[in-house]
Amino acid sequence: MGNTCTHDSSQAKLSTADPIPAGQYVATVVGVELKPVEDNSRQYAEVTFQITDGRYAGRRLKEQLDPSHPSPLARDIYRAKLSWLFRAVDVPLPRDYNDPNSYSELHDRSLLIDVVCDTCPITGATTNLVAGHSKLDDLPKRVLPSGQYVAVIAESKIAADGWVELTFEITEGPYAGRRLRE
Repeated sequence: MGNTCTHDSSQAKLSTADPIPAGQYVATVVGVELKPVEDNSRQYAEVTFQITDGRYAGRRLKEQLDPSHPSPLARDIYRAKLSWLFRAVDVPLPRDYNDPNSYSELHDRSLLIDVVCDTCPITGATTNLVAGHSKLDDLPKRVLPSGQYVAVIAESKIAADGWVELTFEITEGPYAGRRLRE
């Protein structure tokens, strides 16, 4: 799992674009496919997410989860990630991870995905990883956490008392589209 550039079935890959910034994104599950590993000894689940809000709406990320991995630690990690995914969209956990029908209820369900960036130390190539899943209700609606945000000035006007009022619109990350006034 960690920061490697060899095949790692937990990596999420972008379809045809550069990596997106790390952050939390509103996404919908648009596909789940069971695929065989290279030696055909078992299958892994490839989950495709499509970001639905903000600057990166329409972008797709794929996450590969191997709930039948021969390593007990890896198997437990993949099953935990699948558990987070199913819980994030309020779907019961599957009884059989190798049954394609077990994943059918995930389709068209929305959730928040935590996206991180991983850089290969050998090639320097950066990819995105889906690091977690949570319910849409978990995204704070009112108060933004303190920090730095990428934003543009969306409006400016001079108030009656001579002060300039600026409205900023956040352009990246989980709060893209939110406006703040100063």
